Amino acid sequence: MKALKVLDQIGIVSTSDPLFLEESAYEQPDIYWHNALENLSDMGFKARLGDFMLDLDTKRRASDFNYMVHRHDVAAIILSHGGDSITETLPYIDMDLFRQNPKIVMGQSDNSVLLNFLAYKTLVPTFHANNFMFGFGKHFTDFDRRELNRVASNAGYGFFPDNGPSHCVRAGKAAGRFVGGNLECFTKFLTLWPDFDFSRKILILESFMTDESRARQLLDIYRSFRVFERIAGLVVGHNSKMQQKEYKGAQLEDLVLEYTCDMNFPILKVNSFGHCVGNTLIPIGARGVMDAAACEWGSCDSILEV
Repeated sequence: MKALKVLDQIGIVSTSDPLFLEESAYEQPDIYWHNALENLSDMGFKARLGDFMLDLDTKRRASDFNYMVHRHDVAAIILSHGGDSITETLPYIDMDLFRQNPKIVMGQSDNSVLLNFLAYKTLVPTFHANNFMFGFGKHFTDFDRRELNRVASNAGYGFFPDNGPSHCVRAGKAAGRFVGGNLECFTKFLTLWPDFDFSRKILILESFMTDESRARQLLDIYRSFRVFERIAGLVVGHNSKMQQKEYKGAQLEDLVLEYTCDMNFPILKVNSFGHCVGNTLIPIGARGVMDAAACEWGSCDSILEV
Protein backbone atom coordinates (compact mmCIF):
# COMPACT_ATOMS: atom_id res chain seq x y z
CA MET A 1 0.00 0.00 0.00
CA LYS A 2 1.53 3.28 -1.12
CA ALA A 3 1.94 6.40 1.01
CA LEU A 4 0.53 9.75 -0.05
CA LYS A 5 2.60 12.24 -1.99
CA VAL A 6 1.95 15.78 -3.18
CA LEU A 7 -0.46 16.06 -6.15
CA ASP A 8 -2.02 12.66 -5.44
CA GLN A 9 -5.73 12.30 -6.08
CA ILE A 10 -7.86 11.44 -3.05
CA GLY A 11 -11.33 10.02 -3.60
CA ILE A 12 -14.19 11.38 -1.50
CA VAL A 13 -17.20 9.06 -1.13
CA SER A 14 -20.26 8.65 1.13
CA THR A 15 -20.37 5.09 2.44
CA SER A 16 -22.63 5.97 5.36
CA ASP A 17 -25.56 8.37 4.85
CA PRO A 18 -25.93 10.46 1.67
CA LEU A 19 -24.07 13.76 1.72
CA PHE A 20 -26.21 16.70 2.84
CA LEU A 21 -25.32 20.34 2.19
CA GLU A 22 -28.45 22.15 3.43
CA GLU A 23 -27.91 24.70 6.19
CA SER A 24 -29.67 24.35 9.53
CA ALA A 25 -29.86 26.38 12.71
CA TYR A 26 -26.89 24.41 14.05
CA GLU A 27 -24.70 23.47 11.10
CA GLN A 28 -23.43 24.97 7.84
CA PRO A 29 -22.35 21.89 5.88
CA ASP A 30 -21.94 23.79 2.61
CA ILE A 31 -19.29 25.95 4.27
CA TYR A 32 -17.63 22.92 5.88
CA TRP A 33 -17.54 21.19 2.51
CA HIS A 34 -15.85 24.19 0.88
CA ASN A 35 -13.36 24.41 3.75
CA ALA A 36 -12.57 20.69 3.50
CA LEU A 37 -11.82 20.93 -0.22
CA GLU A 38 -9.67 23.99 0.41
CA ASN A 39 -7.71 22.35 3.24
CA LEU A 40 -7.04 19.28 1.12
CA SER A 41 -5.85 21.47 -1.75
CA ASP A 42 -3.63 23.53 0.57
CA MET A 43 -1.84 20.31 1.52
CA GLY A 44 -1.12 19.62 -2.14
CA PHE A 45 -3.74 16.94 -2.82
CA LYS A 46 -6.48 16.79 -5.42
CA ALA A 47 -10.03 15.77 -4.54
CA ARG A 48 -11.87 13.36 -6.80
CA LEU A 49 -15.55 13.37 -5.83
CA GLY A 50 -17.79 10.33 -6.05
CA ASP A 51 -20.69 10.54 -8.49
CA PHE A 52 -23.32 9.30 -6.05
CA MET A 53 -22.48 10.99 -2.75
CA LEU A 54 -25.93 12.62 -2.55
CA ASP A 55 -27.78 9.53 -3.79
CA LEU A 56 -30.27 7.79 -1.49
CA ASP A 57 -29.43 4.44 -3.11
CA THR A 58 -26.90 2.66 -0.87
CA LYS A 59 -25.77 0.40 -3.71
CA ARG A 60 -24.82 3.42 -5.82
CA ARG A 61 -22.94 5.03 -2.95
CA ALA A 62 -21.05 1.77 -2.43
CA SER A 63 -20.23 1.73 -6.15
CA ASP A 64 -18.45 5.07 -5.66
CA PHE A 65 -16.15 3.40 -3.12
CA ASN A 66 -15.50 0.40 -5.36
CA TYR A 67 -14.77 2.69 -8.30
CA MET A 68 -12.20 4.67 -6.30
CA VAL A 69 -10.56 1.41 -5.21
CA HIS A 70 -10.41 0.29 -8.84
CA ARG A 71 -8.87 3.55 -10.09
CA HIS A 72 -5.08 3.33 -10.05
CA ASP A 73 -4.81 7.13 -10.22
CA VAL A 74 -6.66 7.48 -6.88
CA ALA A 75 -4.13 7.15 -4.06
CA ALA A 76 -6.45 7.23 -1.06
CA ILE A 77 -10.10 7.44 -0.04
CA ILE A 78 -11.57 9.70 2.65
CA LEU A 79 -15.12 8.92 3.77
CA SER A 80 -17.30 12.02 3.73
CA HIS A 81 -19.29 11.74 6.99
CA GLY A 82 -21.13 9.29 9.20
CA GLY A 83 -24.68 7.92 9.31
CA ASP A 84 -26.68 4.86 10.27
CA SER A 85 -26.98 3.47 6.73
CA ILE A 86 -23.41 2.12 6.78
CA THR A 87 -24.88 -1.31 7.53
CA GLU A 88 -26.96 -1.10 4.33
CA THR A 89 -23.95 -0.05 2.24
CA LEU A 90 -21.58 -2.68 3.60
CA PRO A 91 -22.91 -5.70 1.61
CA TYR A 92 -22.11 -3.89 -1.65
CA ILE A 93 -18.48 -3.11 -0.80
CA ASP A 94 -16.18 -5.27 -2.92
CA MET A 95 -13.75 -6.75 -0.38
CA ASP A 96 -11.89 -8.79 -2.98
CA LEU A 97 -11.29 -5.70 -5.11
CA PHE A 98 -9.90 -3.84 -2.10
CA ARG A 99 -7.63 -6.78 -1.26
CA GLN A 100 -6.26 -6.71 -4.81
CA ASN A 101 -5.94 -2.90 -4.94
CA PRO A 102 -5.09 -1.81 -1.40
CA LYS A 103 -4.97 1.90 -0.67
CA ILE A 104 -5.35 4.27 2.26
CA VAL A 105 -8.93 4.55 3.54
CA MET A 106 -9.70 7.10 6.28
CA GLY A 107 -12.82 7.81 8.31
CA GLN A 108 -14.51 7.58 11.70
CA SER A 109 -17.89 7.44 13.45
CA ASP A 110 -20.26 5.03 11.63
CA ASN A 111 -17.53 4.55 9.05
CA SER A 112 -15.49 2.74 11.71
CA VAL A 113 -17.71 -0.27 10.94
CA LEU A 114 -16.42 -0.29 7.36
CA LEU A 115 -12.83 0.35 8.47
CA ASN A 116 -12.85 -2.72 10.70
CA PHE A 117 -14.57 -4.96 8.16
CA LEU A 118 -12.09 -3.96 5.45
CA ALA A 119 -9.08 -4.44 7.73
CA TYR A 120 -10.07 -7.81 9.15
CA LYS A 121 -11.73 -9.33 6.07
CA THR A 122 -8.90 -8.37 3.68
CA LEU A 123 -5.94 -8.10 6.12
CA VAL A 124 -5.23 -4.64 4.69
CA PRO A 125 -4.99 -1.99 7.45
CA THR A 126 -7.29 1.03 7.29
CA PHE A 127 -6.97 4.34 9.14
CA HIS A 128 -9.26 5.60 11.87
CA ALA A 129 -9.03 9.34 11.22
CA ASN A 130 -11.17 12.35 10.38
CA ASN A 131 -14.18 12.11 8.13
CA PHE A 132 -14.01 14.63 5.30
CA MET A 133 -16.80 17.16 5.78
CA PHE A 134 -16.64 17.79 9.52
CA GLY A 135 -13.09 16.60 10.21
CA PHE A 136 -11.42 18.43 7.34
CA GLY A 137 -14.02 21.19 7.03
CA LYS A 138 -15.18 22.16 10.52
CA HIS A 139 -12.64 20.87 13.04
CA PHE A 140 -9.42 20.71 10.97
CA THR A 141 -6.34 21.65 13.02
CA ASP A 142 -2.58 21.91 12.66
CA PHE A 143 -2.45 18.58 14.51
CA ASP A 144 -4.43 16.96 11.68
CA ARG A 145 -2.11 18.49 9.11
CA ARG A 146 0.97 17.21 10.94
CA GLU A 147 -0.56 13.74 11.29
CA LEU A 148 -1.19 13.41 7.55
CA ASN A 149 2.38 14.49 6.90
CA ARG A 150 3.69 12.09 9.56
CA VAL A 151 1.97 9.10 8.04
CA ALA A 152 3.07 10.07 4.55
CA SER A 153 6.70 10.54 5.61
CA ASN A 154 7.39 7.61 7.95
CA ALA A 155 4.63 5.17 6.97
CA GLY A 156 2.82 5.56 10.29
CA TYR A 157 5.35 3.64 12.38
CA GLY A 158 6.11 4.63 15.99
CA PHE A 159 4.40 6.21 18.98
CA PHE A 160 1.37 8.40 18.37
CA PRO A 161 1.70 12.08 19.33
CA ASP A 162 -0.38 13.63 22.11
CA ASN A 163 -3.13 16.12 21.37
CA GLY A 164 -3.93 17.25 24.88
CA PRO A 165 -3.76 15.68 28.33
CA SER A 166 -3.55 11.91 28.70
CA HIS A 167 -3.53 9.76 31.81
CA CYS A 168 -3.26 6.19 33.00
CA VAL A 169 -6.58 4.66 34.05
CA ARG A 170 -5.23 1.18 34.79
CA ALA A 171 -1.52 0.47 34.54
CA GLY A 172 -0.05 -2.22 32.36
CA LYS A 173 1.43 -2.97 28.97
CA ALA A 174 -0.22 -4.63 26.01
CA ALA A 175 0.45 -5.62 22.42
CA GLY A 176 -2.08 -6.50 19.76
CA ARG A 177 -3.85 -5.35 16.63
CA PHE A 178 -5.95 -2.19 16.72
CA VAL A 179 -9.72 -2.57 16.49
CA GLY A 180 -12.70 -0.37 17.32
CA GLY A 181 -13.83 3.21 16.87
CA ASN A 182 -16.93 5.01 18.10
CA LEU A 183 -18.49 3.53 21.25
CA GLU A 184 -22.03 3.49 19.84
CA CYS A 185 -21.32 2.85 16.16
CA PHE A 186 -19.01 -0.08 16.86
CA THR A 187 -21.91 -2.02 18.39
CA LYS A 188 -23.08 -2.45 14.77
CA PHE A 189 -19.84 -4.29 14.08
CA LEU A 190 -20.45 -6.54 17.09
CA THR A 191 -23.91 -7.41 15.80
CA LEU A 192 -22.74 -8.03 12.23
CA TRP A 193 -19.67 -10.07 13.27
CA PRO A 194 -20.68 -11.65 16.59
CA ASP A 195 -17.90 -14.26 16.61
CA PHE A 196 -15.08 -11.79 15.91
CA ASP A 197 -11.94 -12.79 17.81
CA PHE A 198 -11.01 -9.96 20.20
CA SER A 199 -8.04 -11.81 21.68
CA ARG A 200 -4.69 -10.05 21.24
CA LYS A 201 -6.46 -6.81 20.24
CA ILE A 202 -6.07 -3.25 21.47
CA LEU A 203 -9.55 -1.73 21.49
CA ILE A 204 -9.96 2.00 20.77
CA LEU A 205 -13.17 3.76 21.83
CA GLU A 206 -14.41 7.35 21.59
CA SER A 207 -17.88 8.87 21.87
CA PHE A 208 -19.84 11.78 20.45
CA MET A 209 -23.16 12.76 22.09
CA THR A 210 -23.15 9.89 24.58
CA ASP A 211 -23.94 10.56 28.25
CA GLU A 212 -23.48 8.26 31.24
CA SER A 213 -26.88 6.62 30.93
CA ARG A 214 -26.40 5.75 27.27
CA ALA A 215 -22.78 4.72 27.85
CA ARG A 216 -23.91 2.19 30.45
CA GLN A 217 -26.39 0.71 27.98
CA LEU A 218 -23.66 0.42 25.36
CA LEU A 219 -21.13 -1.06 27.77
CA ASP A 220 -23.72 -3.70 28.65
CA ILE A 221 -23.74 -4.63 24.95
CA TYR A 222 -19.94 -4.91 24.90
CA ARG A 223 -20.12 -7.06 28.00
CA SER A 224 -22.77 -9.31 26.45
CA PHE A 225 -20.39 -9.98 23.54
CA ARG A 226 -17.59 -10.68 26.06
CA VAL A 227 -15.38 -8.06 24.43
CA PHE A 228 -13.67 -6.95 27.63
CA GLU A 229 -12.87 -10.52 28.64
CA ARG A 230 -10.73 -10.98 25.54
CA ILE A 231 -8.95 -7.74 24.65
CA ALA A 232 -5.32 -7.10 25.51
CA GLY A 233 -5.76 -3.39 26.21
CA LEU A 234 -8.02 -0.37 25.78
CA VAL A 235 -7.36 3.22 24.70
CA VAL A 236 -10.18 5.70 25.36
CA GLY A 237 -10.18 8.76 23.11
CA HIS A 238 -12.03 12.07 23.23
CA ASN A 239 -15.65 11.98 24.41
CA SER A 240 -17.33 15.11 23.08
CA LYS A 241 -20.37 15.35 25.35
CA MET A 242 -18.79 13.88 28.45
CA GLN A 243 -15.84 16.28 28.31
CA GLN A 244 -17.96 19.43 28.10
CA LYS A 245 -17.61 21.68 31.16
CA GLU A 246 -21.32 21.56 32.01
CA TYR A 247 -21.47 17.75 31.91
CA LYS A 248 -22.01 16.25 35.39
CA GLY A 249 -21.95 12.48 34.80
CA ALA A 250 -19.14 9.94 34.93
CA GLN A 251 -16.44 9.87 32.27
CA LEU A 252 -16.26 6.95 29.86
CA GLU A 253 -12.88 5.73 31.11
CA ASP A 254 -14.21 5.59 34.68
CA LEU A 255 -17.28 3.67 33.55
CA VAL A 256 -15.12 1.13 31.72
CA LEU A 257 -12.97 0.77 34.83
CA GLU A 258 -16.12 0.10 36.86
CA TYR A 259 -17.43 -2.45 34.34
CA THR A 260 -14.09 -4.29 34.26
CA CYS A 261 -13.08 -4.02 37.91
CA ASP A 262 -12.40 -7.77 38.02
CA MET A 263 -10.07 -7.62 35.00
CA ASN A 264 -6.52 -6.39 34.62
CA PHE A 265 -6.00 -5.22 31.03
CA PRO A 266 -4.40 -1.75 30.79
CA ILE A 267 -6.54 1.32 30.09
CA LEU A 268 -5.12 4.59 28.74
CA LYS A 269 -7.08 7.84 28.32
CA VAL A 270 -5.98 10.19 25.51
CA ASN A 271 -7.47 13.08 23.53
CA SER A 272 -5.86 12.39 20.17
CA PHE A 273 -8.82 10.78 18.40
CA GLY A 274 -12.57 11.25 18.32
CA HIS A 275 -15.24 13.67 17.17
CA CYS A 276 -14.63 17.44 17.08
CA VAL A 277 -10.86 17.20 17.80
CA GLY A 278 -7.63 16.73 15.91
CA ASN A 279 -7.13 13.05 15.09
CA THR A 280 -4.06 10.87 15.01
CA LEU A 281 -4.17 8.28 12.22
CA ILE A 282 -4.66 4.89 13.87
CA PRO A 283 -4.05 1.87 11.61
CA ILE A 284 -6.96 -0.51 12.21
CA GLY A 285 -5.80 -4.10 11.82
CA ALA A 286 -2.12 -3.25 12.29
CA ARG A 287 -0.01 -4.32 15.25
CA GLY A 288 0.27 -1.86 18.11
CA VAL A 289 1.64 -1.51 21.62
CA MET A 290 0.63 0.47 24.67
CA ASP A 291 2.08 1.29 28.07
CA ALA A 292 -0.67 2.90 30.13
CA ALA A 293 1.59 3.99 33.00
CA ALA A 294 3.92 5.77 30.59
CA CYS A 295 0.97 7.18 28.60
CA GLU A 296 2.48 5.79 25.41
CA TRP A 297 0.91 3.90 22.54
CA GLY A 298 1.72 3.43 18.89
CA SER A 299 2.02 1.25 15.82
CA CYS A 300 4.60 -1.51 15.32
CA ASP A 301 3.97 -1.95 11.59
CA SER A 302 5.43 0.06 8.74
CA ILE A 303 2.33 -0.11 6.57
CA LEU A 304 2.94 2.21 3.63
CA GLU A 305 5.54 2.28 0.90
CA VAL A 306 7.11 5.74 1.01
